Amino acid sequence: MTPQERFKKTVAHKQPDRPPIMLSVVPEVDIRLTDHFQRHFGTSDIEQVLEVDLHQIWPPRRNAWTTTSSADASTQPSLPSGYYQDTQSLPLAWIQSLDDVKRFHPECDPDDYDFSGFPEMLKAQLPFVRVFGTPGLVDIVNGLGARGRGLENILCEIMTEDEVTVAMIDKHLEYALEFCRRGLEAGKGQIEMLWIGEDCGHQRGPLFPPAFFKKFFVPRLRRFVDLAHKYHAVCMMHSCGSIRQLLPILIDDVGLDIQDACQPEAEGMEPESLKRDFGDRITFCGMLSLQHTMTFGSVEDCRREAEHRINVIGKGGGYIFAPCNTITNDTPLENILAVYEVACGKELMAKSGTRADNPR
Repeated sequence: MTPQERFKKTVAHKQPDRPPIMLSVVPEVDIRLTDHFQRHFGTSDIEQVLEVDLHQIWPPRRNAWTTTSSADASTQPSLPSGYYQDTQSLPLAWIQSLDDVKRFHPECDPDDYDFSGFPEMLKAQLPFVRVFGTPGLVDIVNGLGARGRGLENILCEIMTEDEVTVAMIDKHLEYALEFCRRGLEAGKGQIEMLWIGEDCGHQRGPLFPPAFFKKFFVPRLRRFVDLAHKYHAVCMMHSCGSIRQLLPILIDDVGLDIQDACQPEAEGMEPESLKRDFGDRITFCGMLSLQHTMTFGSVEDCRREAEHRINVIGKGGGYIFAPCNTITNDTPLENILAVYEVACGKELMAKSGTRADNPR
């Protein structure tokens, strides 16, 4: 099957030849994989070697970041496992009134981006599945909250429906929706997936009571799903954590097509139970453990988990093969290669082994 044929079968809950493959890594892992394949296989094309079916497209920026964006206050502290972007201040804390909201300039202002090259980008990616967006689109809790106003602050402000914060959120979403519309319009029906994100859960349960989530988030998220469908694309939403209680709402009220991440260690997110209870109504992407298996398990542990996700979760379609989040630099290289060996059915490790390529 071609990547597009495989993807269409999967989201239609029909059996493909294998689940579609997706990959997301931090820059350090990208460098390690590139180096490994260049030295041992003579190529630096990671997506080609791993037979990745879903390819992201993104427009170039016209303008520099604005002074009110959370990106201005970001830093990349060095950790034993590499670099991780975090904030060193709260760049949206200054928004305290409705007049301040009028001066707020969201990062996703579509006028800051050039969509004119989309037709060429899309053509160049054939026959792969063209994915427009990132988990950073929508992203109220993390983008506006953790990296903008402070996580505790925005959670309290959302739950109390503080008028200033709600106005800020809705302005951000208006810009994000127009950003998505321009990209999908420029794609002229050739974009297969719109990817957005909104973290809705922690390790033990949802961040918001289901009734409140339905009241506050559903009408806002539904606009993005409806927009994707208008342009004949499906919509995938990233959310970490335990969101089992929210899945019926995301399926029935939001109309979501694909749930991304599916962190298997979070409460209620056991892969087989998700497949049993929801697998005929939504496609799952992720489920490969980064909290335990890929980071701390053996190569054989990783292979067994990959085989389970393909043969059990992927049975009858409805599953996209991917780790449950972006692969970080503390993940052993041989474990990354092991899961993708199972997925694409080819040998990826050097005959001499790969442990020398690892950072630890």
